[in-house]
Amino acid sequence: MDFAALVETLTVVLEAETEALVVGDYAAAGRMARDKVAAVEAFVAASGQDPPDATTEVLDRLRRAAEANRKALEQAVAVQRNLVMLVARTVQASSGPPQGYGRPDPLDAAPLAVSIKA
Repeated sequence: MDFAALVETLTVVLEAETEALVVGDYAAAGRMARDKVAAVEAFVAASGQDPPDATTEVLDRLRRAAEANRKALEQAVAVQRNLVMLVARTVQASSGPPQGYGRPDPLDAAPLAVSIKA
């Protein structure tokens, strides 16, 4: 495959992943990882060989796609970080043990009141 075709393949993969990330379809973006890695590896391998035959326009499109992808990935990481922090705060704020998970611990139960008359 010539360098221009490799650039086009990588660009298309980056654009597709970016689109999935922007709409919040993280599962679809994750499924693209194998294609993205393969496209990046092929691009890197070809970059060190013969002079590229890709036009400036094709390379500029790749640069724009890579920049948009970087921004979308950073946004996805921020969303994930916020979600993890929300879950952590919720867990800390909850009172008592979680309900419905296994056998209750008798030490977590409320104490019983006992009255003995002599």
